[in-house]
Amino acid sequence: MRSSIAILTKFKPVMSMLVCSCATFVILPQLLAQPVRDADFEKRLRLAGNMKQLEVVFTLDRTEYLPGEDPLATIRIKNPTSRALEIYVPFHDQDCKIKLHKKSDENLRNYGTEWWPIGADPDVVIIGDGVPSYPTTTIEAGAEWKVEQYLDGREGLDAAVRYRNFILLSEGDYRAVYSFGGGPAPFRVVQPRRMAYRNFDRRPIESLRAVGHPTPPLIVAVLGDDTGETLVIPVGPRAIEKVETDPDGRVSMYSLGRIAPFVRIASSKAGFAAYEAHQAGDQIVVSWESRDGDHGVKRFEQVDELKNGRPQRYLNPVKD
Repeated sequence: MRSSIAILTKFKPVMSMLVCSCATFVILPQLLAQPVRDADFEKRLRLAGNMKQLEVVFTLDRTEYLPGEDPLATIRIKNPTSRALEIYVPFHDQDCKIKLHKKSDENLRNYGTEWWPIGADPDVVIIGDGVPSYPTTTIEAGAEWKVEQYLDGREGLDAAVRYRNFILLSEGDYRAVYSFGGGPAPFRVVQPRRMAYRNFDRRPIESLRAVGHPTPPLIVAVLGDDTGETLVIPVGPRAIEKVETDPDGRVSMYSLGRIAPFVRIASSKAGFAAYEAHQAGDQIVVSWESRDGDHGVKRFEQVDELKNGRPQRYLNPVKD
């Protein structure tokens, strides 16, 4: 996996900023519980002390999402001291996790807390000799590192943090937790009450054609309720035949799952009067106009991959 760390001198807060001026490495108790040699124990104590001196900021790009929408996390780690610090690698794709917790009364009854993790991702990755695989690195004095990562774990935005798999989240309250601290970052998922979509032509996807699969159309969908509409595009090849609703009159999770994960193009309280999509070189270009006269264009870079014999295509928003 390609990874990149941006060294910054200044940064501006982003939505839902949660600053942890004294980052606590949450896996430390498990590390200290391992039977280790004296030298290893002393090293881990030193690393733990260095970790506490870091400033960690973990944020999401929004506080409210649609089921199937792909949240974008920003992680910033800063060494505010006047000396270089040896620390655990903060963006290691095995040991560093972004986990999701959901709030519910059922969790309170079953586990004694409203918040409970989704899934069963292990906290400690054990290698051959029984020692957790936590590599270390050095962060220079005053340096700040940053990554942006979609929570489904795909590449393309200077990212190396991995989330296990994309999970279609139902309506409710959630929080994202980063294993290095700096959070948690709360957010809410709201299920839309209507959905419309259009299929646009696209050129054949070579990774699909290589394994005998047809190229699905390019889908752009409008999801909405009484508060407005949101224009979205799936990040991978998707196909949908009809839109189903649940007994409460909301778009069914099955129909949302047929286009998930997707990213938001634009939102409008007035709704959308028109939208179009076409392929321009290696990019997908989506243009739109709202009923109140607002308009815009969003471009997406296409990334084709073939992993374990399975074709994958991702659309990454092109930054303005």
